[in-house]
Order: sequence, then structure tokens, then C-alpha cells
Amino acid sequence: MLMQKPFPLRYLFFIGCTVTLMIVGYFHREVLWRQMQYYYTLFSDRDLIKSFISSFGYGAPVVFILIQILQVMLAPIPGEVTGFIGGYLFGIIRGFLYSSVALALGSWINFGLARYLGKPLVRKLIPAGKLERFDAVLKRQGILFSPWQTLS
Repeated sequence: MLMQKPFPLRYLFFIGCTVTLMIVGYFHREVLWRQMQYYYTLFSDRDLIKSFISSFGYGAPVVFILIQILQVMLAPIPGEVTGFIGGYLFGIIRGFLYSSVALALGSWINFGLARYLGKPLVRKLIPAGKLERFDAVLKRQGILFSPWQTLS
């Protein structure tokens, strides 16, 4: 007789959180949709984001840096708009420095998350055989290769 592995509690917790978020999202979908539209409009309209950042006074550079970090971490925020606003609000040199610091911090956060969360996730999503072949190709050819030609 085969012994069944007990269902891990972390899966149950994850499923419970997901269901709860879906239920809350369903009942508050109109409010959430309006908020998403507002933030999208805010981040895609130069005048709106300029007035939003300027409204923080002396804290505007910090808010701008936080927005730039979010722009790196969240793909839907358009980077061209925020970079332009930085130069417009703070001048070319300070805007460039603030943007560079924020983009470096955002990239550092993304790489850190990928390093600590990515490997276990990739191991769960990709079958072991394919992952081993991919690792072998990377060791042999480096990162600049065409995966669809060598992994078929």
C-alpha cells in the first residue's frame, strides 16, 4: 500500500489567500478598476505626474526616485515619461542623477528578488530534464545563443 504525502499547509495557506483575494477583488472590482485607471493615467500623463511629484515640495526627489524604482519593477509604468519629468523638474544633471540612482536601485531589487525567489520557482515550473539541457547549453555557449535552435 502506498503512503500518501500529507498536503503541505503552505499550499493550503496559498490557496486560501488566493481565494480570499479573488473574492475581495470581485466585490470591489469597480473601485479597484477606477484606482488602476487613475494610476495608469497619472503615470502616463506628463502634466499630471509633474504636478503630483511637485506637490511634495522638498520631498519631491525622494518621491521621484520611488516612482522610478517602481517603474523598473513594474512594467506597465512608462519609463520615458518619468525620465522626462525628472529632467524637467530637477534639471538635466540632478534629474539624470536621481534617475540613475533609482534605476540602479530598482534593478538591484529585481535581481535580488530573482536570485532568491527565481531559482526555486524555475525548478518547480520547468521539468528537470529540460532545465539540465538548458544549463548544459548555457555552460557550453554562454548566455548569447538562440535557445530554439539548440534546445529542440
